Order: sequence, then C-alpha cells, then structure tokens
Amino acid sequence: MKIEHISPPDTYDSLSTRGYTQVVAVEGMKRLIVVSGQLPLDNDNKLIGEGDIEAQTRACYENLKRSLNAVGADLSNVIRMTTYVTDLIAHPKGVRKIRAEYFGTDKPPASTMIEVPRLLNNMLIEVEAMAVV
Repeated sequence: MKIEHISPPDTYDSLSTRGYTQVVAVEGMKRLIVVSGQLPLDNDNKLIGEGDIEAQTRACYENLKRSLNAVGADLSNVIRMTTYVTDLIAHPKGVRKIRAEYFGTDKPPASTMIEVPRLLNNMLIEVEAMAVV
C-alpha cells in the first residue's frame, strides 16, 4: 500500500500553520477502517481531564489507538480525522500540540476541526477517524 501526503504549493500552508495535510491519497489498500467518534472517557466511562483540552485530546487519541489496534491497525494508518470541539478559539492550539505528539508534523492525516455548541458531560472534544491498511 502506498500513502501519499500532499500539500499543494498553490494553496495555504496547512502543514506548518495548522498541523494537517491537505490531501492524503491511498493506492493499493486492502481494508478501509471507519472509527466512530472517540471520547475522552476511561474504561469506567468517567471523563478524563475535566476542563483540560490537552488531557481530553490525549484521552481521545489513546482510545483511537485502542480501537485501531482491535482491528490490526495503528495511528500510522489514519488518513482522515474530524475533530469536534466546543471552542474553536481556545481549543485548537492544545489539540494541535497533542496531535503532533501522536501523528508527528511531517505527514499528519487530512483533518477538519468543527465547533459544536456542546458535547456530553462537559467533554470538550470528540475525534473520529478513517484509516486504511
């Protein structure tokens, strides 16, 4: 399988300014994996990181890793993410910081971040993903 990360030079610079790739093209994939929105919850369904966007983002990515591992994939297989946050002004910096820890800064997945009016039980973030193997 070949995964190509492309940030066209004649568009805005999403890689260095926002931490995502404009286009991810996949050739020769065998399996498409669609992961439902991952929440910042522990195994007992308790919120992790009350009021802390970085802790909640980390918890979402840890749950994403576990979900991918359950089907024989990992974060390197993620090609697309949608991130829902409750504050598009305050949260992106923390989300981008943690995303870079998990996905690096050279070839992050294609991504969209959307503000929603609220999430369940004081959650600040929810993350869904698509992966290929």
